Amino acid sequence: STRIALVATKLREVIGPNLGIRWGIPSIDGFDGGLLPTRYYTAFSTLLLPTGSDPSTDGRLREMLALPECRGACIPDQSWLNLSNTRYLITDKTADLVKDGVFYDTSLSFALSSSTRREDATIAVDPTFTATTVDMLFSANGCAPSVTCSPLLDGHVPMTVEAFDVFFLARWELPQPQNISQLVLSSTEPVTLHALTLVDSRAKVFQQIALPPWKRILSSDIKLYENTNVMPRAFYITDHDVQVASDTAAALTLMRQNRESSDGASAYVIGDYLINASSTQSLDQSASVDIVSYSAERVEVKVNAGDQAGLLVLSDAYYPGWIATVNGEPATIYRTNIMFRGVSVPQGESTVIFEYHPWWWPAVPLAGLAAWLIVVVVAISHIRKKHWTRL
Repeated sequence: STRIALVATKLREVIGPNLGIRWGIPSIDGFDGGLLPTRYYTAFSTLLLPTGSDPSTDGRLREMLALPECRGACIPDQSWLNLSNTRYLITDKTADLVKDGVFYDTSLSFALSSSTRREDATIAVDPTFTATTVDMLFSANGCAPSVTCSPLLDGHVPMTVEAFDVFFLARWELPQPQNISQLVLSSTEPVTLHALTLVDSRAKVFQQIALPPWKRILSSDIKLYENTNVMPRAFYITDHDVQVASDTAAALTLMRQNRESSDGASAYVIGDYLINASSTQSLDQSASVDIVSYSAERVEVKVNAGDQAGLLVLSDAYYPGWIATVNGEPATIYRTNIMFRGVSVPQGESTVIFEYHPWWWPAVPLAGLAAWLIVVVVAISHIRKKHWTRL
């Protein structure tokens, strides 16, 4: 009961459902946060849930991701977090592992193999930390706890590797205390890193290191991470990289198949999108997207598409009532990446404006006027009734 009370208190202290409006945080589950998630959001959420999970029909992903096998926090695949413009991640500390007074943050993971680029496997230590020992928790399929399957730190194997909980604990004893600003990791076999902790055994202190592409920016009774690889709220992609799907199921299949080859900037259009046959993979680095203004009912975006036509993707919910113009001309909004908005743009510079203007919008003033008339009639009736009662 004590644990339940503490968890409930924390949930009230952090951002919960529908509080994004209060704090001005954009939401993808429906227009302006939405009272209920759209069916497109429900379909997209199947990408965020663990394999085999049922779709989240009520939008409460937090409860569905709090599984014991993930230590209470199943982090969705990085590709979908990048694509949905998920910049921050909040987790609890209740699942941290502890050994000999040293804490290991197992919330995140990082795949490491011989094909991992050096820049990807270089992990920054911020702030720098003076350590005598580097500890790592990792997992490797079909491998017993030994140095033969362990990752390498600056090309060196660990001094010891032992089983710890469901992971392997690798430890590097440094020849002397070192002020560490970065760690360079490599591996000859595919392994998954689950935690990195620097330890200063002299002072019996430690520092946990967030695994890329995440950066931990807060550690209190909760942990707050920032996604350094997140896609912009709006981005441009050439027609060469756009894929067209017939329906939601086909789009989900394509996205899952291409997940590993995608760098995050991808577009899967559902509907009758016409791809420019002459489009090629663009090497033009001048292409750019800038959000000029952003409000609940209007978004203005400046696009420089360079020398090729393509698609502007806005990571806002595809929702009835939104219309778009490109350089003042009406444009079709395509349902893109299951639940977001895409608009075709020509070569060169363009101004794209999204406006929320549903068909019933002109009737709103009339409805307001009718409501005020009803209020006035009721008020007059009430005053007259009191007057005749006195008489």
